[in-house]
Amino acid sequence: MENIRRILEQENISFDDIIRCFDIVKNHGASAFIKLDGGRQLNHYTVIISFPVEAKKELLRKDGGNLKHCCIRVLELYLENA
Repeated sequence: MENIRRILEQENISFDDIIRCFDIVKNHGASAFIKLDGGRQLNHYTVIISFPVEAKKELLRKDGGNLKHCCIRVLELYLENA
């Protein structure tokens, strides 16, 4: 988790950095999804982190108009709920 925290503290986070964070999430047993919804007028992006059923945790979700910001925010929520 500390690796994710260090990456998110950087000033200019790249999508490569974000993918590295999602790899860490995966390695801890969770899943991540990115949805691009052309049917919506606003908030075209949805980023979700879900947990195995046995973890008994609610999924984490962020909708928005900026994919990078949605990814960063859902990763921050992941750290808050880890």
